[in-house]
Amino acid sequence: MQTLYKMKNNIVIRFENVSKRFKRGRKLLLKEVLVNVFRPDPTEWFWALRDTGFTIKRGESVGIIGPNGSGKSTVLKLISGFMIPDKGKVEVNGRVSPLIELGAGFHPELTGRENIYLNGVILGLSRKEVKERFDSIVSFAEIEDFIDTPVKHYSSGMYMRLGFSVAVHVDPDILLVDELLAVGDANFQAKCMQKMKEFKKRGVAIVLVSHNLDIVESFCDRAFYIDKGKLLSSGDPRKVIDDYTQMKEFRWGDRLIEIKDLLVNSGQGKVIPAGKEFKVIFDLEFHEDVKDPVFGIVVRNKSNEEVFAANTIWNRIKTGKFQKGESRRVIFSIDVSIPAGEYSISPAVAYSDLSRTYDWRNNMVFFKIVGKSSPKKGDISIKIK
Repeated sequence: MQTLYKMKNNIVIRFENVSKRFKRGRKLLLKEVLVNVFRPDPTEWFWALRDTGFTIKRGESVGIIGPNGSGKSTVLKLISGFMIPDKGKVEVNGRVSPLIELGAGFHPELTGRENIYLNGVILGLSRKEVKERFDSIVSFAEIEDFIDTPVKHYSSGMYMRLGFSVAVHVDPDILLVDELLAVGDANFQAKCMQKMKEFKKRGVAIVLVSHNLDIVESFCDRAFYIDKGKLLSSGDPRKVIDDYTQMKEFRWGDRLIEIKDLLVNSGQGKVIPAGKEFKVIFDLEFHEDVKDPVFGIVVRNKSNEEVFAANTIWNRIKTGKFQKGESRRVIFSIDVSIPAGEYSISPAVAYSDLSRTYDWRNNMVFFKIVGKSSPKKGDISIKIK
């Protein structure tokens, strides 16, 4: 079970051999219930976490990554006390603010004002503390004109912004965040990120679950890679991300620009003679108007070591403006010396300032180089059609 007490060495979260299981399956029809009453229990259980152990210290920022259904959100809910483990022990020291199911404590018939007081008390504030922070909560959520409107009339963005704003005004010792950048528009997301940085400077322990690996790498001190309920890798974020992305088919990004297909030499086979120039071509769809996105590729060998990379910034190419609904093609002409062997290509599209990723398709296509290669200049040209 979850316990609260003073732990040594500034440790604020400890998992010791923690396991959590859930029932899986559909709701049975009455006829099936009557038939199965004389049979063994047909319920299928699955383990969301199995024998998981780790510690997190005060002031640390830890990113948890892994595919959907791997157990990441279960970790947050166990820390917050929303769930208790079936086996093992969860120990927590400090006030926890969970940014997991934003607005989960809101009552739809109550106004934004009333829900601020209700949710604030649920999260551990006194009524006096809520009153002192009320104006700041409303301002941060950007809902001044709707504060006395029942929240059932709020848009999903307004609802989540208010939930986020209440939670970050709790002055937590531990902040739990599930997909931070799913909250609101780009401006509000930037404000959320700035708030996270302020918490980090103040020594708040932050546990962040995210599919945005750029944020995990740039923001977090450590990372955990969880899959099928098992903690498979932990430590330096770059190393953990590399462990994760060695999977053959892996993808991340907000997909406002989407990589639809990738071809090697226009699809004419994936066996390339050494020393021969070849083309890497990927097709894109644009789901919003954008300016100067960055297009790039990474080529890795069988050991997942980077052989070479290329992108439009290095080639000093301004990619220009693109409109929502547009389809375009990017062509990389590769004339570099590559030894014989097996390789993978990972195409990517990033924001113009490289702060975030539109789409990254890791190890999307595999190809072979055969024969002997000779030294070359290492030319790579890029065209956009």
